[in-house]
Amino acid sequence: MKNYITLFVILLLGRNVAVAQESKEAVLHRLNQTIEQSATYIQAKEQRITSLGKTLKKASQPTEKYDLHKQLYTEYRKFKVDSAVAYLLKNEQIAIALNDTEKQDETRILLSKLYSVKGMYVESLQLLSSIDKQRLNKTLLCDYYETFHTYYSHYGQSTNNLHYFRMSDNYRDSLLLCLAPQSTLFKLNDAIKQFYSADKNNATQLFLSLLSQTPADDPQRAVIAYYLGLIYQQQSNDELQEYYFALSAIADIKNTIKDNASLQSLALTYYKRGNISKAYQFIKMAIDDAAFCNVRHRAEEGASFYSIINTAYQEKEAKQKKELQLYLVLISVLSVALII
Repeated sequence: MKNYITLFVILLLGRNVAVAQESKEAVLHRLNQTIEQSATYIQAKEQRITSLGKTLKKASQPTEKYDLHKQLYTEYRKFKVDSAVAYLLKNEQIAIALNDTEKQDETRILLSKLYSVKGMYVESLQLLSSIDKQRLNKTLLCDYYETFHTYYSHYGQSTNNLHYFRMSDNYRDSLLLCLAPQSTLFKLNDAIKQFYSADKNNATQLFLSLLSQTPADDPQRAVIAYYLGLIYQQQSNDELQEYYFALSAIADIKNTIKDNASLQSLALTYYKRGNISKAYQFIKMAIDDAAFCNVRHRAEEGASFYSIINTAYQEKEAKQKKELQLYLVLISVLSVALII
């Protein structure tokens, strides 16, 4: 009887592993399809941008132009940062001309976040320091805290200084107090806080719950899946980190998010597993995206790994070339022997 139970458990475990493996393979297949179709997603975004541009040309009222500039900023902010900045600068002029303090504050908060992405830390902090947070409404106050959190996170990565990471954590706490507890942004930031406070089990459950509630076309899905990939990376679970980084990459590509971390993480995953060809493919995509979008911290991260992966890739290519030449010589010798 005991032997039958043991056999049943083995078969059940084998079935579960097969299902998980099949699921991962399906996701990787979908990722390859998404990469092949990436030009289609970019074309759709460019069509939306063109349509907004045509509407903008017909706009006559400053407030109408302001709203259209903001829509164009939304389209560009994770696609082409410089273009997003250009439209916010136009909005800043409109807000000043209208003497509209709320619009000035809103534009400066958005500009500050983009400046920190570009590595313009002095300009970013100057804009935030010029805002009186006491006059901000609830929505802008949450944006203000989120921007300070982002600023110190980027600056901390640039300087490798723990003080700025602690400042970033403090502003995340302020953001959580500001947000509605039922909002997706609150749940996401709460899960990220648990992740960095070393409560990985709770963070995992929060992220998995969020992922199940997030639609496939939601850009936040990329962030949620990325953190799950990081959790399993820290646990040295190669299968699941590859699975979730791939899910994150799919969401990034479909939403034309060039400011992404998923492709670089996939590259490192494949490099550590010895799949140099895949590692080279994804690190090259990550570098190209960072350069296209002009995201300083992504470019710096990618460049630090690119040389290592590229060297390994070139060595592999050279080795394969030598092997091919050897095979050609052997085939030639065998051909001569057969003729003789």
